[in-house]
Amino acid sequence: MFADKLPNVPGKSITAVLVNYAPGGKSAKHHHAGSVFVDVLTGAIRSENSATGPAKIYKGRREFLRAARE
Repeated sequence: MFADKLPNVPGKSITAVLVNYAPGGKSAKHHHAGSVFVDVLTGAIRSENSATGPAKIYKGRREFLRAARE
């Protein structure tokens, strides 16, 4: 949806995308190079991250942040 450099943080940027899953759909195992902010608009999403513990369910209109691994 957009990508922009952060004016007050040299060398860093933000990218926003809209992801739609069909019921029961999922992403293949993957990782993110930086922090991730998620806004679940409708439905629910199950998120699992080995660095933060067991899977969690987030329902519509619930945001969560996954900090970048140092």
